[in-house]
This record gives sequence, structure tokens and C-alpha cells, in this order.
Amino acid sequence: KPIKRRIPIAALEKLVCNEFKVREEDIKRATYNNIARMAIIYFAVNYCGFTLNEAGQRYGGSTYSAVSKAVSRFRGRLAKDRELNKKIKLIMSNVEM
Repeated sequence: KPIKRRIPIAALEKLVCNEFKVREEDIKRATYNNIARMAIIYFAVNYCGFTLNEAGQRYGGSTYSAVSKAVSRFRGRLAKDRELNKKIKLIMSNVEM
């Protein structure tokens, strides 16, 4: 079950950037199929206690609805994509709770 407001978002941003080999500004830019951005939004909402609005504002100015859909799509992708699942688990294993 997700832990609310336990994981500092800055730490996750760095880990996501390292794992997906992108720059920090890339995860804040709303571009089509930006998997690193979808991952950080997923973490922000599920593990850092961000609301959908807060996550949308921080990561590209997306609306509540757009963030909700992105999180849902990311969960679906996570369920099907073994490599992505490995990356997410690796990121989580590197986070100090």
C-alpha cells in the first residue's frame, strides 16, 4: 500500500532521472509518451502524497484529469512491461523510507 508523504520527491526525481537516463528538466516537460515523467507522477501521487492537481502543476502544468489518466495508463503499462517494472522496483529499493 502506498505510503503518503514519506518519500521526499527530490530524492525520487534524482533516482528516476538516473534510471531513465534523462535530465531533471525533462521530467517536468509534458511531452508525448515521456515514460520518466509518467513514472515520477506515479511516484508523486502514490508515494509522496501529492494530489493530482499538485502533480500536474509540478510536472508540466497538466490538469487533474490528465494526471489521473496518466497514472492509470502508467499502472496498466507497469502491469505488462517487465523492464519497466524492474526499473520501478529498482528505484523503490534505492529509496530510504
